[in-house]
Amino acid sequence: MLVATLMLAAGCAIGSDPGAVGESPSSSTEQPKAGDCRVALRTYQMKVDCLEPHSAETVFVASLTGALSSASEPPKATDEGLPVTFETCDQKAQEYLGVDWRSLPMRLGTEMPGPSDWDQGSRWIRCALHLVDLSTAELITFSGSFRRNLAELTLDCLTSDGASQPAIARADCREPHNLQLAGVTSLDASQPNPADDDWTAAEKACEPIVQKFVGLTRSQYDSGYRVTMAAFADKTWWQAGDRVVQCFLDLGATTMTGSAKGKGTRVPHYT
Repeated sequence: MLVATLMLAAGCAIGSDPGAVGESPSSSTEQPKAGDCRVALRTYQMKVDCLEPHSAETVFVASLTGALSSASEPPKATDEGLPVTFETCDQKAQEYLGVDWRSLPMRLGTEMPGPSDWDQGSRWIRCALHLVDLSTAELITFSGSFRRNLAELTLDCLTSDGASQPAIARADCREPHNLQLAGVTSLDASQPNPADDDWTAAEKACEPIVQKFVGLTRSQYDSGYRVTMAAFADKTWWQAGDRVVQCFLDLGATTMTGSAKGKGTRVPHYT
């Protein structure tokens, strides 16, 4: 059986904590709302028109009340007792996009006001999707609403140059390609985070997904097929709940045309 390789390294969010995100100084007390688009500017985010380049979109917003709102500093995304959990954000992101966000090159997390915004009275918690680069997992910008441009963002067939830090690009499945998204899975908190360079749990979870997608028995898969995984969350985002792993059929130096879905052993082996 061929072992999996690290396809993408986890990138960094704005700061190190997805829960504390500063807003534009000119609009720090503005209550965010679903559909807002934001661009990262060094240490804070600024709301922009969704037709402008942006890296994040808000999918849900709730108010912080009670003891949480009277605290001297904003809570962290990993704190217990928050009114919005990662599971809430997961559901709201699906509703916002109308598709499974996990099939997109995105991170999902909860965010609260930064310290200066908190001092000015901001008391909200939001769920936000962040767009990341396929090759580096760093934040990138996109012009146009995510949910209105899903065809440009959804992952399917891809090309990779096979380098240790691969250059990855989308490809028309009718053209030669060597990667294809087979499915997605989510690990639980007890399993190792790929950001620690431990992909054993991710590989174990992804192998049956690729087998089913291609239409292979276990013995056929073991004869020369390979899975590659991608996880976009760094350690803090992983702890906060984003433990999504994308599972790809990897053909290595071999290419094929057409989708590998259901093709069985007609799909070429990894070389």
